[in-house]
Amino acid sequence: MHLNPNISWPLSDILEVTGGVVLTGKQSIGFTGINTDSRQIAPQECFVCLKGDNHDGHQFIPSVLQKGVHGVIMDQAAISQKLLAALDDAGTSCIVVKDTLVALGDLASFLRQRSGLSVLALTGSNGKTTTTTLIGEMLRQK
Repeated sequence: MHLNPNISWPLSDILEVTGGVVLTGKQSIGFTGINTDSRQIAPQECFVCLKGDNHDGHQFIPSVLQKGVHGVIMDQAAISQKLLAALDDAGTSCIVVKDTLVALGDLASFLRQRSGLSVLALTGSNGKTTTTTLIGEMLRQK
């Protein structure tokens, strides 16, 4: 997931929205996007370490540091002195939250509210894809 609708993400907004705490790095930094994919992250973005059944994003912190990311959002339970030292040495802001998945959802919600866009939900057993395609074509013509 990549949250980057051409807006800046000041650290202060991220802290306010997620309830996170900065453990390393600058207090007044901003990010060009928020990304959960360590393979596609850009240097000025903030990496969110998601933990799932088959992966743990915290394992990818060394690789995103090599790419020059400006920030990392990680779970409080994953903090280690080794990780903090690596983040500090790289000058990367480390934002610690209780749960990175919840934090990502909070950031996405904040982004949607900030954008002022409407949300449309389609449900049902049949025809969702066709209806979505038709609505998309109508909106593109407007």
